[in-house]
Amino acid sequence: MFAFFPYLKTSEPVRYRSVAILSTDDATGLPAEVAKELELLRSMFFLRDHERIKRMSYAFSPDDAGETAATEFVQDSSELREFLAYLYSSPHESSGEPFLRNEHSSLCIFRPKRFFRSLVKNEHNVESVQPPEYPDVDDRDEIPGYECEVDNRSMTWVTKGSRLYPPCIRFWLNISQDLARDFERIPQSARYGPVLAFFAWRREAPSELYGRLLNALKWYNRSIGVDVPDAAALVHLATAFESLLGLDQGPDVTKRFKAAVMLLIGNVTRADAWVDQFYRARSEIVHRGEANALRFNPYHGMKGAPDDADSGYRSLTSYGWFVFQICTAAVSSGSLVARQVGLESMLLTNRQRLERICKVLSSTDTADNRLRAVAKDVSDINHYQFVSEPGLTVEQLLGSVKLLARCYLEANPSESQITAELKAVAESSPSETFEALRRLRTLDEKIASTSWTSGGVPGDPRITLSTLVHSSWHYTFMTYFYLERAAKRAP
Repeated sequence: MFAFFPYLKTSEPVRYRSVAILSTDDATGLPAEVAKELELLRSMFFLRDHERIKRMSYAFSPDDAGETAATEFVQDSSELREFLAYLYSSPHESSGEPFLRNEHSSLCIFRPKRFFRSLVKNEHNVESVQPPEYPDVDDRDEIPGYECEVDNRSMTWVTKGSRLYPPCIRFWLNISQDLARDFERIPQSARYGPVLAFFAWRREAPSELYGRLLNALKWYNRSIGVDVPDAAALVHLATAFESLLGLDQGPDVTKRFKAAVMLLIGNVTRADAWVDQFYRARSEIVHRGEANALRFNPYHGMKGAPDDADSGYRSLTSYGWFVFQICTAAVSSGSLVARQVGLESMLLTNRQRLERICKVLSSTDTADNRLRAVAKDVSDINHYQFVSEPGLTVEQLLGSVKLLARCYLEANPSESQITAELKAVAESSPSETFEALRRLRTLDEKIASTSWTSGGVPGDPRITLSTLVHSSWHYTFMTYFYLERAAKRAP
């Protein structure tokens, strides 16, 4: 599977999560057959007429990567496409025009496939002006080629001899654009650094905010399309704001929109005037089909305005692109700071973490995936074990350790150093509290007396298991010794 960014070039490799973006000049490490496919696909892209594009950017996912890796490759490529369009939309400070348009970040996903030749060769009301280059058909009238998905919404089929042109008539390639160089500058950018950092860890911390932010970027990118009319661009941008801010339609939506934007951008003089005019234009277009004004009136609400004040200054949308980028950076930065502080984890109790751990460990996912999925909660249980917490029961602790022990043995059936003690815990009955606690104590002591966790790092299943065992013993040791004394006093 190939992912092509045909209108963006790069001088050096760039990595975004599972996707390594290379120049089409670079086939380093590719098998000979794959390199031939790369050259074939590269040769299909034209700027106009007979002008073939020389250098593009691409990524490659091998056949043996597996279904999960292939899905991740497509997801990461699509996500990168939206971020690149956002990055290269940077409006000029004086003209307000974007550096590049949405179409410059077009993404083409190619999957090898055999299909009927009729999908690429039309015979009704057309004449061929080029020599036939298509492969010969087989006995089913099929030819080898590729299924091509463009920007997750358009599907076409191509084969040797096919040509692919830009998605709009008036199109150009930028001379200075270079993914490698431009990506190097992102971390220092107040506008783009926080957004890229947010997306970089989103899969480890999925949230409703991630969906809203990605959706907001998609609507923002639609507003910078080459042939998008001014009124449609303004509505697309307003939708991007509403998605970013999580605003539902209803009473006082204009007031809530203004309050949210002004809070994110700070006390900027005249910004409130832009907000009022922008959202009024949006409402007029949505409800009436056109706006009274699409340009910003800098004298709005001021006394002594000149006679020509109503003619407007710069477009409301061009200001909106700047304001949206400031708001997006503020939202992303706030989310990053909350993550660094660990606010989400602070708001959970260990009882809730144990419930979540038991749910994950009882799922039908692979043992290795379940172990990875509970690692963070187990680490947090250890971190917050000294916080007073009513309602946490011995049965919950014992039940979670038992499930984790079973899962670990399933993933590591040849474990040797602590096998006996681990099996004893895995087979214990939480309802037989004293016996279950005795086995827990034995396992904790066995782990402590060996080098079993030596070399382990956070996320290592051995560290996850030993941490939950030790934390559970810390919570329950007083109960164990109370039951032990009671057993000795019994006749």
